[in-house]
Amino acid sequence: MPTGWSRFWQALPKARYPEVAQQIQFFDKILPKLAALRVSRMPEWFRRWPFSGSERGMTFTIVGQPAPAQGMEPSASHLTTNENYFRAMRIPLKSGRTFEARDSQDSAPVMMINQAFAEKYFAHQNPLWQRINIGDGMARGKPPRQIIGVVGTAKHGNLAEPESPEFYIPFAQDPITTWTSSCGTSEPAPSGLEAMIRRAVHEVDSQQFVPTIKPLAKLISQTLSQFTLQHGAARRFRRCCHSSRGGRHLRRDRIQRRAADERNRHFGWR
Repeated sequence: MPTGWSRFWQALPKARYPEVAQQIQFFDKILPKLAALRVSRMPEWFRRWPFSGSERGMTFTIVGQPAPAQGMEPSASHLTTNENYFRAMRIPLKSGRTFEARDSQDSAPVMMINQAFAEKYFAHQNPLWQRINIGDGMARGKPPRQIIGVVGTAKHGNLAEPESPEFYIPFAQDPITTWTSSCGTSEPAPSGLEAMIRRAVHEVDSQQFVPTIKPLAKLISQTLSQFTLQHGAARRFRRCCHSSRGGRHLRRDRIQRRAADERNRHFGWR
């Protein structure tokens, strides 16, 4: 992740954006405006920001594989995003393709998976073009999604977590009224960025609330601090346990020596 990335979220009021087409139209309008800012590069929209603590998982079934028992379906982390996300986060494409403008609300449903997902569920076969039912989509008559790409495995919760399966769905095919956006900037903390973003949003919707912009570096720093504290506490606990065991051994040795001395004096041994 390059320096100079900031994030802000947008919650579209359902009263003004009741239809999916309206929600998509809002984001289609705002992205070019963010990209046109003099300090901005490669803006993106996605449902969950890395290190935000808002992980979201969903169950799934793989077409052509034995169906698991009800309630025993596998699950994986789920992220809805656009085509800029993987470039912005520097997540490499391993095979296939990433999302494109053609992956629209009216096109065939598609998805991407990470390497951990591919290794766990498609260990001995090519995951590309495999079809997956997400959640209760099959029960609701929704067609399965086809895997179009595999990307490297990234960590979103914290740096200490193990690599885990994750899948991605294109923004246009999974709209929701609350979104997070990020903007890459040419410098770590450009002055006036928040005002420029707020102005761009209000050009699309003058009533739309824009919260405080937060730099990614701050979120990563918080995660690293938590990671350091957790590991520091674990090390102290291990040292304490070791010291406690050592103390018990020392006290036991002293008691044994004292008992031996008393026995020797009683029998007159030297």
